[in-house]
Order: sequence, then C-alpha cells, then structure tokens
Amino acid sequence: MYKIFWLCGLVSATLFGWGMTGHRIIADVADNHLTEKTRNWLHQQFDVNSLVWIANWADDIKVDAKYSHPTWHYGYIESLGQKNDIVWAFEKNRSILKDHQRPLDERRNALKWLVHLVGDLHQPLHISKKHTKGYINCMVKFVSPNRVISLHQVWDSGLIDAEKLSYSEWRPYLIEQQFNVDSSTDPKQWAVAAYEQHSAIVPDEPERR
Repeated sequence: MYKIFWLCGLVSATLFGWGMTGHRIIADVADNHLTEKTRNWLHQQFDVNSLVWIANWADDIKVDAKYSHPTWHYGYIESLGQKNDIVWAFEKNRSILKDHQRPLDERRNALKWLVHLVGDLHQPLHISKKHTKGYINCMVKFVSPNRVISLHQVWDSGLIDAEKLSYSEWRPYLIEQQFNVDSSTDPKQWAVAAYEQHSAIVPDEPERR
C-alpha cells in the first residue's frame, strides 16, 4: 500500500500540473512499478487492474454531493491537517483502507481517494496561503496573447495539455528522468515541499491586504 503512494508522489514531484491527463500519468508510472504481489492484492481485494482507471474518480464524483468533498483537494499552508483539508483527508482515507473491519466499498473508495490525493498533494498551487486560494483568480496569458486562464488552471492541466500527448506517451519520458527521491509517507511533508515550489511559479506573491 505505501509503495503505491510513494511511487505516485515520486512521479508528481516533477512540477507539472495535473488535470485528468496528469493524474493518469502519475498513476500509469506508479502502476508500472507495482510488484506482482501488490498488483494481485489490488485485483483480489478491490477488483482494480490498473491505477490509471481510478486516478480521476475523486474528480469525477464532484457532481455528486453525496460523495463529493471539494475541500479534500487542497490545503492552506497556515493550517495543514485541519479537518477536511487535503492532509486530513489523506490520513482519513489511509486509515479506512487499512481497517479490514470497514465495508469493502468504503475501503475501495478510500483507495481511489488516496491515488488521486497523492497527485493533488504534489501540485504546488493546491497548497497555498489562505488569502491566495490557490491562485484560481490570478489570470494569466497562456500559449497565445488571446488565451487568458487562471494560473491554477495552467498548472492543473494547461502545461500538459499543451504538449498534446496521451498519458501513455508521457510514461517513457518520465521513467528516464532523474528524480530526487523522498521516501517519506507523511502527507504533511509532501504538502510543505509542494508549497516550497511557489517561488518558481509565483516569484512575487502578493501581500495580504
């Protein structure tokens, strides 16, 4: 179980933004590194044959108020780990997945959340100061002078989509890259590390007014 989370985190640390394709890329590379034992566990316990196909489930259910948890996808650096933020949600779902007394559907959904949240935890603008709110209202010109989108959207999907590659085409390239490996399984440490990348994205962060 921890190996899945670590592998997903390793891939997402490359500072790309991730919408649907980005989450599939992360899951695909992680899936490619699974041991046979882990692969069998996923299949036998949860009927999951590929992490790719569950990577976007947490975004897909946003339209269903019964299952959607919008605040689970982000966190504020001033209060990481508070109830219902991304760090809290990760720990909650990790606990559910490890609890064999829980109903199978709950544990399966927890697995889907975890695969997705690892990606979100490593998206630099999903961890921000409260007053900047992930820069969703910071509009920038992207690709052409006539295309204006939010800085957050650039990092969520714009950078990857601009390359016009499928998730499977990204995998060979990423596997060849050299990464600084962090074997931590602490989501708070991942979040802090993601936030530290702000200076490369937003050199002059606005002061609170």
